[in-house]
Amino acid sequence: MEKASKNGTELQSHSKDLVETSIPPLKRQRIHHAEEAHHDQNTFSTQETTEHASPTPASELSSTTLLAIEKLALLSDNPTKPPSIVLSHLLYTMPNRKDIDRDLDNLRADGRILLIQLREWNVQGKDPTGIVLFHEWEEALRQQLKLFVEKRAPFPAGNEFTARYMQQKAQESRKKYNATLNKFLQFVKLNTTENYILLSELSGSDAIGADDDDSVMLTRIGAIGHRDEESHYLNCPHMGWFLVELRKGRREMLLMLKNAKFKELTRERLLRRKLKRTSLHMELLVRDCTALNYIKERELPDGSEILTITKHGLKYLEHNVDK
Repeated sequence: MEKASKNGTELQSHSKDLVETSIPPLKRQRIHHAEEAHHDQNTFSTQETTEHASPTPASELSSTTLLAIEKLALLSDNPTKPPSIVLSHLLYTMPNRKDIDRDLDNLRADGRILLIQLREWNVQGKDPTGIVLFHEWEEALRQQLKLFVEKRAPFPAGNEFTARYMQQKAQESRKKYNATLNKFLQFVKLNTTENYILLSELSGSDAIGADDDDSVMLTRIGAIGHRDEESHYLNCPHMGWFLVELRKGRREMLLMLKNAKFKELTRERLLRRKLKRTSLHMELLVRDCTALNYIKERELPDGSEILTITKHGLKYLEHNVDK
């Protein structure tokens, strides 16, 4: 019991450390709002656990993991390119990996998050998994559907009768697309535990009941992407943009370390550097490359941290040649 409570306390304290002073004030304010939303569940309880303390409830650990996801999402937040994508390997720098896996499963089953396959090369040879807050994903898809419908709106016709007919057809299409998207979101939230959806589920009358035109719409707005003959990946809008920004940011940051004296810099000095080729936050890239073992950390006697590029980081630079 004491051990379980201690694990929960470590997980909570580690998630609190995700907020760095380098985060802009506006984003830091949003973090405080997220903390207040979880206050009733004592997410950031600092009381010492006693010998007779009860185990940390699973719901409390899940809440702590969700809060950590929300904080990490702020590091990749871009108001013009929603939703924010959190790299799952960033969570595994927290203690108790088994608890993280369990919490992600619980949050996915509750419809709080969505897991997506990012399909991006790395040294480990395994595609990373992205985490998206479900409500942000839903909002982004509805926004993209609105843009999709506006682009397909008919041009003014030559006579009044034809114009009315075209407007009526456009309105019918809009209602049809909205109905399909609602069914899709509901099905994914309640039934999908993987990062893909079967074609039989997409087109089945007892599931979503999407026709070919609906499938095109879902693809265009960034909800799905081709996986194989029997399934589609679950995607999110602007995923391609995020991967490009991530790749550019990793390369730029790793080059800073590679070109530095002894191929290392202090963490404080690196975080002060300005990134010119990406809009992602330097803190996000440092955490990302540390989790992937592209850079390693060591602490000096005075408490400062030194970041050094590893052989995996050099291999990543060789593979991702700047074009």
